[in-house]
Amino acid sequence: MNLDCYAGSSLKGFFGAYYLARNRYEKLIKQCVLPQGFMLTLLKGFYGGSLSEAAKVLEFEPKAQAFNVVYNLGPTLFAYFFADNHEYLTADTAAYMRPFYLEALPLLTEEEAEKCDFIFKRHVKRKLKFYDSGEVKDPVRRRFMEELLEGIKTSWNNLNPIVQEKLSPLVD
Repeated sequence: MNLDCYAGSSLKGFFGAYYLARNRYEKLIKQCVLPQGFMLTLLKGFYGGSLSEAAKVLEFEPKAQAFNVVYNLGPTLFAYFFADNHEYLTADTAAYMRPFYLEALPLLTEEEAEKCDFIFKRHVKRKLKFYDSGEVKDPVRRRFMEELLEGIKTSWNNLNPIVQEKLSPLVD
């Protein structure tokens, strides 16, 4: 099987969005050609257990990829919470990827935080609409969001002041 993520490019020096590759293999997973845990296994193979571990494996500086992780992964994680049937992430893969996002948040520069303004506003809007209102009732997704919010609170003092300003409605 030719994995798209290997085709014609090296993963060295880059944190690619391969957590979004599930739809490419969904048919094979549904037909039991690939096991249910295929994507999680693939992710663990690409990234290891954390952003710092991925940086060692893929030979990049975590700070150099922090923006890509926050800008690309953040919306996907928040979408997993509110989407009834998220097309890319399962509960296991979302929970696995959450620490990568949380590890990248404190690494954002002021300029990168400003570039994330739209993303952060969407996070706040979705949290208010789906979490605070209690619209999402699924206990697994609610626990996921609680742990995501707790992770943001835990790293609060290490966040750039602009990130704190933008995300303060998430933790208030």
